[in-house]
This record gives sequence, C-alpha cells and structure tokens, in this order.
Amino acid sequence: MLLYCFRVYSISEDLHGINRSGMEPSIKFTGGKLISVKFLISKIFHCEGLILCCNEWNTRLVVWNPCTGQKRTIKPRTRYQGQDTYALGYAVNNKSSSSCLSYKILRYCLNKNEQNNRVSTEFEIYVLCSSSWRVFDYTNGDFGVLCGGISLKGDTYWVAGLSLMKFDFTTERFVRFPLPFQSSDHDDTVLSAVRDEKLSVSHIVAGTDVMRIWVSNEEGKDLSWRSDFVLLEPESSL
Repeated sequence: MLLYCFRVYSISEDLHGINRSGMEPSIKFTGGKLISVKFLISKIFHCEGLILCCNEWNTRLVVWNPCTGQKRTIKPRTRYQGQDTYALGYAVNNKSSSSCLSYKILRYCLNKNEQNNRVSTEFEIYVLCSSSWRVFDYTNGDFGVLCGGISLKGDTYWVAGLSLMKFDFTTERFVRFPLPFQSSDHDDTVLSAVRDEKLSVSHIVAGTDVMRIWVSNEEGKDLSWRSDFVLLEPESSL
C-alpha cells in the first residue's frame, strides 16, 4: 500500500528488471484510490490487511479494509489532538478452541496544563470488537509512539532513542530491545518488516556514504540481529 498525494493506492513492483540488460525496475499503481473517505489522508498504519487512516490534524480517524471496502469511523473518547500518534495491532486469544484476533488501536497523546504550562503523556487503547476506548495506565513515559511504526505479527515496533520499542497488543506491555548500533539520529534509520516474519533496520553511518542493514532472528523472548549488510554509494565503491 502506498500513500500518495493524500490518497491510498495498492501497487505492484517489478524488481527483476534490474538484472535484465537495458531494463529498469518499475513500480505500477494497480488499485484504485480510497475515494469513499471524504478527507485528505495524511498518515496510514497497516496491520494484517487493515489500514488505519488519519488526516493532517488528527481530527478524523478511520479503519479501512481494502479487500472488502468496509470502513469504520473511530470517534474519540474525549477529543483528538494534532500531536496524537497511533499504532494498529491485534491481540491473540488462545483461550478458545481456535485462536481469534482482536484488533486494537494504541493512541499516544500529549496533554498540556494551561495553568502551569506542563505537558503530560497519556495512552489510550481502542478495541474494535467492542467499539470502546479506555485509558491505558503506563507511567514510565520516557518515549513517544512515533509515526511510521512497523507492524509485525500483531505487534508494533518503532525506533525510540537508542532502543527499539515494541508494544505487545496481547499483553498490552511495552518491551525495549537494544539496536544493533548506537545512534540517536532517527532520520538516518529505517525500520521495516521482511516477509512478515522478521525485522530489518538500516542505518547510514554518520559522515560516510555507507548504509548498514541488519536482519533479526526469529523472535523469541529476546530479539537478536544476525545479518549485517553494507551498501556503498556508487561513487564510493569505485
């Protein structure tokens, strides 16, 4: 899925052409726009076929299933704010005979006290099956839920400072993992999912034309990194 000019498209890509003489890899728009939503989409969050869409000022929040075309407008518990950020995931219920998924939205918001001008953080969780918000009690707010988090197997990951943070939607807990490098520059770091099985993180080494890429092992209780690829700019590799 691709967000382009405030609209969501499905795309296909042909990267095999890079190995053919005289051909370049290409990306093609294969799906239509999400035209049923009557606002300009500023951010999208994808999880197992569902897409969470919000506008630029976070005054509208919609969950969309592009396969069925169904959508649901999510009303706030109190009100949305421009600084809000979100994560979309699901909890796995193994108590029944067949595991079922319960989709949830994690909302991170900043509240400013007009009297003393102090800012406090707050987390809320929205459960789609019950259409209800509730405050999530987490006091150690030493990080924020950043835009661009990656969903993998129902949980959301994002880079926060020198760590990789994970929110487990089943246990509703934050988990902190070490990154395979030490840097506080988020602009030079890209987190992504590999085949919906593993995580990869790429980082541009400061002051160089070198990009290093790590791929995680299969996730267990701990998250470790097994691969280290190095890419060079063409001019630097000569």
